[in-house]
Amino acid sequence: MPLNNLQRIIYQNLAEKRLLDHEGQAFEDFFVDAARRCWGDDFEPVRAYGKHGDLKCDGYRKSTGTIYQCYAPRRADSAKVHTKITVDFGGALTVWQAKMKGWAITINDRQGLDALATQEVEALREKHKHVAISTVLPIEIVNMILSLDVANLAGLFGIEVSERDTALTRVAFSDLGAVIDEIAGLDPNPSLAPIQLPSANKIEFNSLGDEIAALLRQGDLLASHVDEYFRSSGRIEVGDRLGALMKFNYEAMRSAGHDTTQIFHGLINLCGGLDRPKRQGIAVLAVVAYYFHKCDIFENV
Repeated sequence: MPLNNLQRIIYQNLAEKRLLDHEGQAFEDFFVDAARRCWGDDFEPVRAYGKHGDLKCDGYRKSTGTIYQCYAPRRADSAKVHTKITVDFGGALTVWQAKMKGWAITINDRQGLDALATQEVEALREKHKHVAISTVLPIEIVNMILSLDVANLAGLFGIEVSERDTALTRVAFSDLGAVIDEIAGLDPNPSLAPIQLPSANKIEFNSLGDEIAALLRQGDLLASHVDEYFRSSGRIEVGDRLGALMKFNYEAMRSAGHDTTQIFHGLINLCGGLDRPKRQGIAVLAVVAYYFHKCDIFENV
């Protein structure tokens, strides 16, 4: 059964956070686990073994003859990436020979390779036209992960989010309280204003993706839960502090050049992220949707 919009948002957020957090061997292990779940026995993990190493290959997809080589250093180093591309490609070609019909350098930097590394990849493509050389970026890995069913996603992330779990009416005050307790920060004067509906074109104006748009279009229900929580619990000043915190971080991410989807997931992570008990994860989404509808974050028109 395909994921619903809320399941896609939750698992996309978990995937992007893992890709951002994982480095070195942890990134390789995560990619290999995801690829094996996605492609089954068509994908063969290749582990380093003694003096033979990993044969310049972290995984091999049999149907396409593609060698996958992962690279996710703690700090990107242009010279090291350049060296890795030249050394690993040449080594893989020597080991795998005619079996290597494709070669994919798989990285956790969503900005892609730098100019020097890109030039080296182009040079290899020109020299070895019989091999399909590509780069695999986080967006491709996330899309691969989102093709999995819930059982495999639960195995990959350790969190199963069923369709029933995503019923927005199941946002409880106790879950909202647990989330909000973690993130109250700044201290403006309390003045929690009534919710004013944003412009009908706010979602389109901010170029938010289909899944995010579907969530936010149900925002009056989500917003009403959060608004009722703040008012009935007497925590209006907490609502204001959180609103100021959300606005500050939204402006900071926008000024840094992040796109709107990155900002949306960044605000989710600011609110504690979705790698937590399921009901609290739904509460996090409710809080972000609330401030979207309250016009504290994203541009209104």
